[in-house]
Amino acid sequence: YQQVCGFYTASGGENAMTFGNFQDNAGTTLTQVGSVGGVQAYYYIDDVRVSPLDLGPDPVVCGDDTAMLVSNIQCPQLTYTWSTGDTGYGTQTTVNGPVSLTVSGNGTCAASDSVLVTVRPDADAGIGGSDTLCTNGGGTDLFTLLGGTPAPGGTWTDPGQQVFNGLVDPATAINGSYTYVVLGDAVCPNDTATLDLFFEPCLGIGEHPTNGTMAWLGQDGPGIHHFRVSGTASSAPSTIIMDAAGRTVTAPTRVAPTELWVDLTARPSGMYVLRVHGPAGAAAIRFLHERR
Repeated sequence: YQQVCGFYTASGGENAMTFGNFQDNAGTTLTQVGSVGGVQAYYYIDDVRVSPLDLGPDPVVCGDDTAMLVSNIQCPQLTYTWSTGDTGYGTQTTVNGPVSLTVSGNGTCAASDSVLVTVRPDADAGIGGSDTLCTNGGGTDLFTLLGGTPAPGGTWTDPGQQVFNGLVDPATAINGSYTYVVLGDAVCPNDTATLDLFFEPCLGIGEHPTNGTMAWLGQDGPGIHHFRVSGTASSAPSTIIMDAAGRTVTAPTRVAPTELWVDLTARPSGMYVLRVHGPAGAAAIRFLHERR
């Protein structure tokens, strides 16, 4: 006998339709087709129907997540045609909109179903970082210091975990981590960005020669600082750069006989100190870097 798998369900509860060796059960009708030489021939007509094709509830995914859809009917003898172009038991998509499936056999019988995929945007708090603010520079909206494309309307907390409006007065604010949180929903999680802030008096650019002189000649473009180092330079002077918090900063440096260039393009705005050590002695200078 031949057994056909697929989306057929007999009214008697069978999950397949079998030709030959029929068992009498609910939903079948016994029909005599002939009598030859006293031999009776019968066949059963089994009432079959197409069982529902069900792709499940409409999926909702977040951001770049993928909606996975799988047919509840899986049979290699059937043809699967998804609106996405796939031809297997399942498909996946990251795009808003309807997705449909049609399952068909060799004949005209087919079943189809569709769902509506909803892709919700991720919560976006932007990109955090570190920065130095001058205490005499006036109030600052921390939202303007975030990178990326932060969504407005989030919640700020200060280093003491107190909620505030995101406006800081550098004259009274404290160093530490300031956190911005944009709430998600039942599908999309919250997103967080953190700004590590340091507040510096920014008293101006001062020269502190120890043996010889050094001068800051200005900032070029986004962050190339030019110095005169006469009296301290050598063919390979030793340089140390520190930020306002006293931490050593790594920065590309170029040296000429009486000049020196420091690249702080990737560093946040604020006060820095350059110390140069050469055979004639050492010198240090404070300078203001403006991230542009």
